Amino acid sequence: MRRERIIALIMEMFYIWDCDHCEHKTPILPLVLPSIKGDPATSPTVEPFVDFVCPQCGYGRRGLVGKIRQEGFRSPPQGAILDPIDLFRESLECDVAGCPAHARVHTQGETSTSGTTPKIAVSEWRGMKGITCSLGHLARVPVVPKSNYFDQIKGADADKVKIS
Repeated sequence: MRRERIIALIMEMFYIWDCDHCEHKTPILPLVLPSIKGDPATSPTVEPFVDFVCPQCGYGRRGLVGKIRQEGFRSPPQGAILDPIDLFRESLECDVAGCPAHARVHTQGETSTSGTTPKIAVSEWRGMKGITCSLGHLARVPVVPKSNYFDQIKGADADKVKIS
């Protein structure tokens, strides 16, 4: 009994994101979770949630934070998300044409750098089970990245002709 307590004390806890589609398990360090939690006010259950895409198969779904299981490891498991910079974030359009809101989803990035790409291309993402924009509309499937205001400004600036 005492040995089990000592072993438990030296283990680091990780949240384990279980993919419903391919059963891949993505370990996520608990300090990362607050950076990817969605606003509970936009959830039908009013509980904190995570919208995550499996880095193995590209299947996305919403998971309630309180239902994500935890597991202890003696050292960080291979492929674990240890820092928010390990993540790729994407804003997706919802099913309602002209909706100004977006669904914000996360997945494991190819590298641990800002500006990383996802392990599975956005064009290959599917499922999106329960993922909604902040107004409650379901994410569009197949997924469509939502252009943001700053991208639109950059594009408009590139279209301008410089007159001297």
